[in-house]
Amino acid sequence: MEQTMWKWTITTPSGHMSDGAAPAVDAVSALASALASPAGVGLALAHGLTDDDLVEAPGGSDFRRILTGKGCEILVECVELAKVAAARLWHYTAGHKLPLIREAGTLRPNGAKIAPKERPVLWFSAEPVYEPTAIKLVQMPGNTRPRRPSMAELHEMIGVFRFAIDRDDPRLLPWPAVHRLARISPAGVANMLRAGVEIGAKPTNWFGAFEEIQLADLRFEAWTGEKWISASLDASLEQIEEKLGLVRSISAAAYGPAGIRQAWQAGTRA
Repeated sequence: MEQTMWKWTITTPSGHMSDGAAPAVDAVSALASALASPAGVGLALAHGLTDDDLVEAPGGSDFRRILTGKGCEILVECVELAKVAAARLWHYTAGHKLPLIREAGTLRPNGAKIAPKERPVLWFSAEPVYEPTAIKLVQMPGNTRPRRPSMAELHEMIGVFRFAIDRDDPRLLPWPAVHRLARISPAGVANMLRAGVEIGAKPTNWFGAFEEIQLADLRFEAWTGEKWISASLDASLEQIEEKLGLVRSISAAAYGPAGIRQAWQAGTRA
């Protein structure tokens, strides 16, 4: 099997970091190399760390894995694949949006909840796992007020998906240019920054377009609960049809005929 170069970082409970690199065929082999390194062996001896203590942290992918245990962290990343990911941006969404996206055949700038003179923006993110601002406030069963579900909850309820585009696509602009060209007021910019940072977003990851982008220009991916994979939009729609029905029924019971719109459109714009 073909090997690629992987880098690893080992962090002790005190925050001391050791790093290195080695060729490997996949993340499992890369993790084994990291644990067999002097830093890995020293970590095991110093903290009594065994394979049974290690738990995989969420947000892993084909090119990035994180294991934690007893306050220690082992991170491995494929250098080549990480470069590919860095060259992409993503529009993150949830399963209830897929039927309308499929019907339109495009991603369109969102004109909801913007000031009269603002321009609608189609948002993308450089965040390689999930953009926090893409998770909106929703009415969860058993809760009296809308709240922001976790990525795991959203995946379980309705599915999590994204559309990838090349970072150098000329239609995409970084956040400073976007908020100026979109004519977002200073107060609006401050509100977006504050709301985003509060939930863990990084505004430097925000990009936007002012025109619709055809689905043919994008790569569609689905979250498995552990990593992102290339997927079929039509097949994903079929798989989540039962979940869509459940969400509609819960939302309608809570809000009435317009429930699905009210439940899932609540929240921030970014």
